[in-house]
This record gives sequence, C-alpha cells and structure tokens, in this order.
Amino acid sequence: MTASVITASGITLLVDLIDRTSSATNAWIAWGTGGSSPGATATSADTGLKAAATEAWVAATLSQPDTDSNRFVATITAGTAKTIEEAIVFFGTSTATGTATNRCLMRASHGGQVLATGDSIAYTLTMTASAVA
Repeated sequence: MTASVITASGITLLVDLIDRTSSATNAWIAWGTGGSSPGATATSADTGLKAAATEAWVAATLSQPDTDSNRFVATITAGTAKTIEEAIVFFGTSTATGTATNRCLMRASHGGQVLATGDSIAYTLTMTASAVA
C-alpha cells in the first residue's frame, strides 16, 4: 500500500463504539478506482472512496493478531475490467455500492492494479494503536 490511514471519521467511530453511541458491528471492505490521481492519496480527512467501483462491499473477516492491532481481510472480484487504486474499511449494517460516509474507519491508496473480469484482489488491512501520552 502506498498510503494507509485511519480516518478522522474512523476515530469518531471508535469513540462512539467505546461510549456505545454507535452499535455498528459489521466491517466491510470496498474498493475504488481513484487512488493515484492528484490529491487522491489516503489522508485522515477521507470519508470514503475517491471513486467507488461498481462491485458491492464485501464482509471483512476481523482478527486481532496482536494486543494493539485489528486486521480486516476480504477478497473482492471484478465484475468488469478495471484498474483498482484504493480500498476502505467501512462499518455499517448492510452492504451497498458507492461511497461510504461517516463510518469509514480507514482508507488505503495503492498503485493501480489492472484487472480483467473475474480477477480478484485479496485485501489485508491492519490497524495498529499507538500509545497516547
């Protein structure tokens, strides 16, 4: 991944999960075609994909490989030929297509992966917590 960040809306989601003002429990991974254009590198200000692809979000398998990290894994398969350049981890209650807003935990932008119909990308996105002073 060229850039992978926890978003500001992701921090808000984490706070809301801790204080139980959010009950979001399902993690999804979605991909898009807008990761390498000027201004499209992942930043903490992101709220979703820059250019969502047409495939539905895929339920992520969640694991905790270390005490300070969570890992989200999902494989997405191309319905048509396209170049994929970005992915997000999204929390919500159902799958959908389009740009995720307000519940985007993290976004990753990467070099373009040219895919033919039926090709897949297996994403493994890991969030690691740092000590707070």
